[in-house]
Amino acid sequence: MKKKNYLIAIGILFSTVCAKAQTQTTLYFRNGQVSCVSWYNNHQKLDSLKTYYRTGQLNESFYYDAKSEFNGRCSQYNEDGSVKTKWLFEHGEMIKRVDDNIKYTDKNKVYILNKISSLEQINMDIKLYENKKNTYYKGLVFKRAKLRGQLNENTLALHDYILIIKEWELKKETPGTKKMLSHLYDEIAGFYAKLDIVDIGIHYKLKAIRTNPTENRLNYNLGAYFNYVNQLDLALHYLYKTTNKAPRHPFANWGLGMAHIKLGNYEKAIEHLNICFSNEESLHRLTTGAADEGIRALRGTAYANLGKVKEAKKDLIDAIDLKQDNSYAMFQLGLLYYKTGNEKKAKKWMTKAKKLGYDKKHYDTSIDYYLSIGCIKEKENLPAKVIAPSLALNPIQTDTYLLDSDLHDFDFYVYDYLNELVYYGKSKDQNINLEKLKPGFYILKIKSEPKEISIKIIKE
Repeated sequence: MKKKNYLIAIGILFSTVCAKAQTQTTLYFRNGQVSCVSWYNNHQKLDSLKTYYRTGQLNESFYYDAKSEFNGRCSQYNEDGSVKTKWLFEHGEMIKRVDDNIKYTDKNKVYILNKISSLEQINMDIKLYENKKNTYYKGLVFKRAKLRGQLNENTLALHDYILIIKEWELKKETPGTKKMLSHLYDEIAGFYAKLDIVDIGIHYKLKAIRTNPTENRLNYNLGAYFNYVNQLDLALHYLYKTTNKAPRHPFANWGLGMAHIKLGNYEKAIEHLNICFSNEESLHRLTTGAADEGIRALRGTAYANLGKVKEAKKDLIDAIDLKQDNSYAMFQLGLLYYKTGNEKKAKKWMTKAKKLGYDKKHYDTSIDYYLSIGCIKEKENLPAKVIAPSLALNPIQTDTYLLDSDLHDFDFYVYDYLNELVYYGKSKDQNINLEKLKPGFYILKIKSEPKEISIKIIKE
């Protein structure tokens, strides 16, 4: 498939990343769990699809008519298997919506209920203007897409964005067009990211920034995603780029706290997280509060690693009280009890975290080690973390150097976001010269034993 058609083809997202002429295609999360399965009719039109949570639980179930329009009874589920929302469609038109079991906390209840109320009103307005398809109607569809995305109704949100993005790409370039396109690219990147289609997600988040470089929140969004995929050099770059313009940005400081915990900079992490606490209302007002790694869970983790047991316990227990299925806080609380010699409570909290799918959600199999050992005295046998090779400079302007590797002279290969080879070079004394490479997002690969080195890079 040609690159220029890739985004247009997102209309059938699930077939763009899979081979053609199949009756079924399957995508996977990085932990090996299925993220999406889609089925096609004899004419290669989308017939039905199911999306999943990282734990393996069913998330969404949609059915389509012969023209690939939503049709029949469709559903979304909570991670515990309970039905969250049901829809009834008739050849693309939503006839009925029923919210069975919307999950919320005391902190995000108002946010979620307000979004649902706004969505109901917009759906009524869209029906009034559906036959006109004028500018006002398209604005309503955009607002609905945004609301659906905020409520994690991913497939429906993606459908709405598809309805409007092609038209905006054909418009004359103006500040308003740039702002809208950057928003659309960023939102669509988010749907790729949710399915762990990582490289394409990063590409479109970076494209959003380059389309509208003055919008600071786009730097945060890219930094947060690099944080999620553990590309911490680039995470720090874009998150600090955000706080350089807005030092007390609650979301960027939240992301910086998370990144510094991963790097072992616990004091620095607490410094950033305390800024979040001073503006906590914004975090809950602007999100669904669904993340396990909330500011209490993260600060509790940092306190625990600094040996501040009392403070760590309070934050972690508060995090669990606030979100009772918080497997991250449960694991960290279990780890704290483990380190302080209380094996019984350690096993209790880690068992709860395991049942909630901590290892699958957070890609951390160390929980199996702690649950399998019979005695705390064996804790020194925990496998040491391997330091992965990295780069001295990333983003890169002209050249960089390979760090934490025994390789000195080697061949390197550069691939684009669709895994197409775009550049080849030879390194001497670990120097990697990329001066001729065009600006953008790439994957640098170096042949090595026992496994290939692969590093995501930004060329500026």
